[in-house]
This record gives sequence, structure tokens and C-alpha cells, in this order.
Amino acid sequence: MVQWSDAGAYQPENLGDASFEVIQIELKTQGTAADEAVIRASAPAWAAVYDATDADTLAAMYREDSVLYPPGSPAANGGAEIREFLAGDSAATKAAGLTLNIPEAGAVHVSGDLAYEAGTYSVTDASGATVDTGKYIGVFQKRDGKWLYIRLR
Repeated sequence: MVQWSDAGAYQPENLGDASFEVIQIELKTQGTAADEAVIRASAPAWAAVYDATDADTLAAMYREDSVLYPPGSPAANGGAEIREFLAGDSAATKAAGLTLNIPEAGAVHVSGDLAYEAGTYSVTDASGATVDTGKYIGVFQKRDGKWLYIRLR
């Protein structure tokens, strides 16, 4: 689940029996318009490269110590695992005649060298019919002047 909340005091509490994981990001200051534009363009670019089954370019969009949390699969930790997962997953998606669509990031916020994007995606079949929809959130870190994913779900 991806969730956005306005500023306030939050303390997650597990009321169930199953374990859960929370990634809570608090961004305090605004980034530049140029940084926000880079982050906003990242998700559509990611989807286009995924649909092209270019695992090397996809993996280059992540820091080496990143974690990818793909739906229905175990986390992929680090560049090699991320590349391996994305190579297999994008090839299987293409072989099934499916296309991932991310028109643009919804919410984007930049604070210093950290940023996040959140939005929705759809998956269409060869006829153009939508077969899946969902939400995603990506967390970035800027290092050496380049924004790279550090977490993606």
C-alpha cells in the first residue's frame, strides 16, 4: 500500500497478528524545479525501458545498495539482484504480450538530496485492454549530481 499524509505526528501501530513493514519518509524543504522535473520524468522513462526489456539501463537507474520491492515477489537487494529480477520480469511481461504504462508521476517532492515520487500504473494486453492497475512509490537519492532510485515499490 502506498499512502500520502499531510504534515503531522504519526506513529504506525500494528493492530494485527501478521508482521508489517513501514517506510516513512518526512521531507521538510522544497527542491528545485529542475530536480522535481527529473523525478517527475523518471517513472515514465522507467516504464518505457522496462517495456523495451533493457535490464542494463533499468539497473543503471538504481544505486548499487538499492532495494526493489516488486509486487508478489521477494525483495531484490542491490544492483545484481535488481538487474536479474528486472531482466526476467520484463522479458516475461513482453512474452505475455503485456505493456506497462506509467503516464507520469503523481506526487513528487524533493528535499535536499532525497526525493520521492508516487503514482499509478496500468498494464495492458495486446488488444489495449487494461488487465491490471496499481500504485507505486519511488524514493531517490542524489549523489554526484545524479538522481537514482534507492527504494521502489
